[in-house]
Amino acid sequence: MYSTRTLSHTAIWITALLPGLVALGFLSDADFSSASSCLNTLGRLAGIWGLALLLVATMLCCRVPGFDVPFGGLTKLWKLHHRLGSLAFILLLAHPILLALGAAGISLQASAATLLSTQSAII
Repeated sequence: MYSTRTLSHTAIWITALLPGLVALGFLSDADFSSASSCLNTLGRLAGIWGLALLLVATMLCCRVPGFDVPFGGLTKLWKLHHRLGSLAFILLLAHPILLALGAAGISLQASAATLLSTQSAII
């Protein structure tokens, strides 16, 4: 059968990847109709998954007594925290680059404005 360590790792990865999987359900054909819209979609997904992974990695660094036992000890829990954080960092670095490349399909000015915007984010 499955070990407690395997189940705990699986639960953490599912928790971290679930927001992006939910976002995939809201995508339409228009999000993949051209190269620029595809890059924009990948940029948005990179941002969602990067933030989700970062939040889960942050939860794992809390030292709650006994929380590390299902993971095989504190060292193994920190290694999982490190892997999640590293992947989150890469995705969050890719997020603005993918969005800027997606905006390059409109114009070079739109691409530069995406990277160097002085406006607040629109929610």
